[in-house]
Amino acid sequence: MRVSCFLILYLIAFSISPGVTQSNDSPLNFVALEDSIKHILNETKAPGAQVALFTSDSMVWNKNFGLRDVADSLSVEYSTFFRIGSITKTFVSTAILQLVVQGKLNLKDKVSDYLDDVQYKNRYHEESPILIEHLLEHTAGFDDMHMKEYAARAEGWTLKQGMDYHPDNRYARWRPGTHMSYCNSGPPMAAYIVEKITGQHFDDYVRDHIFLPLGMNHSSLLHTEKVIQLLSKGYDAEGSKEEAYWHISQRPAGSINSNATEMSKFIRMLMNRGSLDSIHILSPASVERMERCETTLSGKTGEHQGYGLHNYTTNYKGMIYHGHNGGMMGFLAQASYHPESDYGFVILVNATNNAINRIARQIFQFIYNTIGAIYDNDEVALSREEEDLILGYYRSATSRNQMLRFPEAIAGITKVGKDAEGYFVRDQIGGQKSRAKATSSNTLLIENDNGLRTPMVFAKDGTSIFAQQVNWMTNLKKSSWLGSFSPLILTALALLTGLLMALYALIWLPLRGLKVWNRGRKPMRWSALLATLSLFTFGLFFTLANSGNILENLGNPSLYAVGIFVSSLLLPIFMLSFIWYRIKLRVEDESRFFRVYTALTALFFLIACYGLFYFDMIGLRTWAY
Repeated sequence: MRVSCFLILYLIAFSISPGVTQSNDSPLNFVALEDSIKHILNETKAPGAQVALFTSDSMVWNKNFGLRDVADSLSVEYSTFFRIGSITKTFVSTAILQLVVQGKLNLKDKVSDYLDDVQYKNRYHEESPILIEHLLEHTAGFDDMHMKEYAARAEGWTLKQGMDYHPDNRYARWRPGTHMSYCNSGPPMAAYIVEKITGQHFDDYVRDHIFLPLGMNHSSLLHTEKVIQLLSKGYDAEGSKEEAYWHISQRPAGSINSNATEMSKFIRMLMNRGSLDSIHILSPASVERMERCETTLSGKTGEHQGYGLHNYTTNYKGMIYHGHNGGMMGFLAQASYHPESDYGFVILVNATNNAINRIARQIFQFIYNTIGAIYDNDEVALSREEEDLILGYYRSATSRNQMLRFPEAIAGITKVGKDAEGYFVRDQIGGQKSRAKATSSNTLLIENDNGLRTPMVFAKDGTSIFAQQVNWMTNLKKSSWLGSFSPLILTALALLTGLLMALYALIWLPLRGLKVWNRGRKPMRWSALLATLSLFTFGLFFTLANSGNILENLGNPSLYAVGIFVSSLLLPIFMLSFIWYRIKLRVEDESRFFRVYTALTALFFLIACYGLFYFDMIGLRTWAY
């Protein structure tokens, strides 16, 4: 749909607080911050934004930037709404915690006790059932929503319809309560539990028990007439193409429409430990639990930074912020607060580019400078035995989306090492070296060039050693050098030998007319050439799909999706054809080099086929995935 123009008569009928700008007697100077935000928006071509900075008591600075409608040159105003995306999840956990306070459920209740009409699979059910807190901490092990769900046209759907549409991703890929892996399928299940207990639609429950008590009078999960009149248009990364309103199939995962003024009330409630202006939404203990990660391997060691109950930590130069971010087609959002300094902020941007991350870093640094304190952690000395436990090579252990597991399993290699300057962590494929220091016997604290830090917690699960970078939401499994690099090496050799064989084939193609080739080699040459072209086509269609609306391109049987499907079928067919013709070919009269080279190519092709089959890449139908 297209968002209508802002209606003055509507604002007269439904007055909205205009927000608070910097007061004349404020000791803080926001001129430089405002100029830097304007520069970022101009440089990234993001049309508009709202930024609010506040304490638990009051709004400190609330500013609008740019345009809410590029075509009609309409400015962003205090009443302008944006889509907050996944920050919606924090409202899900708030609703669940309200029911916990009322004694109507417990976070450690089994999901199966409430959702007997929702399809999901857990092969570990007997020893590790999925609990409500697993849904809220993304530790159920579920795959993320599939492309088919993302692309669904779900206007008017109920929550149950959204969950029933494509339940295939709801299966525990590992033992629940082990690894955090971000997933949009858990929050709707938790929201459905709220519906089961209260008898209200989740949209209505949030309105009655969170929005209205906090004075968020126009915020909504739905695409109401009020929202239509207030909502900014959303734009692509270039800030030029308008994006249609995305009716996400499972609204509790990310559909709230709001603005910085109303969102600041919700965040201030969390900063006040569950209350705002004498209105009690949560108990202090509930907010503290929301901010704490408990169900991962790292959480069980006592490291509670990371993803709590739909509320995660961001460590900027030692300042531990809580909150969430979000993204929808055409919009990005971030809400963060630092309880110790009593500062929080909300950023809403109507373009899907890097503007929001850059603005957030500016505000992090602004607050850091304002506080004038240095936050640091004491370093501890590790014994040789403790170093032996953590130093070495690690491979990616999990993926947010199982469809991406194949490339991550090949190239996701991390080294944890020690040099003359101390400990370091480095992604081996194109990654920079990040310095780290030991803060406990099982934790390294990593800091990147942007000032962002994360504890890297090492924990055993059975006989395996895992490393969880809790604020960056990555899970790694320790491996030997050979175990870490062998998938990458074998993949590179398969590509190289196939490419060389294809180039060799291109040499004899022009000679075909001159009848200068060995007829026995012809089918093998063709197979190598076509396998290489299939691989190139497979990657090309993924690249082209990503250049537009990737959800539409891959969530439907588009040219790109069909191209991926066909090329993923042809690739192993041509690889196996090469192997077959290599087995049949008489090589007694061939050179030793030719015999060895073609045999190795056949071997590497066979390994590649196994990998494609193992990771479900053969016949990949993204629109049905």
